[in-house]
Formats: sequence, structure tokens, C-alpha cells
Amino acid sequence: MNRAVRKAIRTALQLVASGGLTALVSLIAGGLEPATAAIVLAAWTVLVTYVQNLLEDAGTIATLLPSPVVPNGTPGPIIEPRS
Repeated sequence: MNRAVRKAIRTALQLVASGGLTALVSLIAGGLEPATAAIVLAAWTVLVTYVQNLLEDAGTIATLLPSPVVPNGTPGPIIEPRS
């Protein structure tokens, strides 16, 4: 599976989590207007992504999509495995 597909899957998982949290907010609030629901979803998506990145950087959770690095710690070229 190439990097682009893995990143798309990661984003989809973040959106699913954010959608679930938006549904929970809507349930607690007794419903949301469509425009409000879109804003809540966007906010949850940013927060979920930030928290996931923060936890990965801290080593609290495994990195779902690691970035390649060269031995000195600087970002290296992205080399896809051959199929």
C-alpha cells in the first residue's frame, strides 16, 4: 500500500472519529443546524488530528503513518516500495 493511500485511510479514520463526536454533540444539544454541524465537525477534525499528532510525537501511541527520516534526524526522501 503506498503512502498516499495510507494517508487517505488515516484522514478517513480521523473524519469518522470526528463525525462520531459531532453526532454526540448533536445528541446532547438536541440537534444542530446543518451549518453549525459543519463547523462542529471541522473543529473536531482539527482537534482529533492535533491530539493524534501530539500523542504520536510524545510516544504515547504508535505512529500510524511515520515519516521517513535519515540518520541525522532530518526528513529524508519518500521512497515507495516497488509493487
